[in-house]
Amino acid sequence: MEIASQLDFDCYCDRFHTFHDLTTGRTTQQKRPWIAATCIHKKEHAVTLNRGDGLADNFIHSLFYGEHGRDWIAYYAKRNIIYAQPTTPVYVRVLSPSSKSSGAIVFPAHTLADIDLQAYFAYVRGFGSWNHYPIRNFNSYIPKLQKIWKTFSQRDMVPMSHTSAVLRVKELLIYIWWRIVG
Repeated sequence: MEIASQLDFDCYCDRFHTFHDLTTGRTTQQKRPWIAATCIHKKEHAVTLNRGDGLADNFIHSLFYGEHGRDWIAYYAKRNIIYAQPTTPVYVRVLSPSSKSSGAIVFPAHTLADIDLQAYFAYVRGFGSWNHYPIRNFNSYIPKLQKIWKTFSQRDMVPMSHTSAVLRVKELLIYIWWRIVG
């Protein structure tokens, strides 16, 4: 918010969506073709009538309530979108094996026995290359996240299994790129 408050934009968002894996402590980023729901709208745009002109008569008809992969892309196409730097994303999504979509056998999951870790690791591998991306202002949360994982699982963070040599080289190249560009 501190960075956004100093900028003039219609929409401030992440071009690279950032994910942090609770079980390994690793981070990944993916370039995605939509504006994430975690973006920051300038107020006059957020309350505009979705797919129309003027102010919305209620929240449900507003741009803010619109579909972020279709309505927001079309609306902001000719407006001032500022993308956050990859090292200072607007939002970092923390992935956990205790969520319904990622590996919990029982929901809500209360113990590690309620989780299929192999299914979870297959799920997180779908997010691309995992590395220790330098995300500023996020490091202060990592010890807290590690404690949450240890309290829940009764174990330390685990290495991601079944990483191929090609994927490890790709991760190394991405990490080097981050150190140069980031």
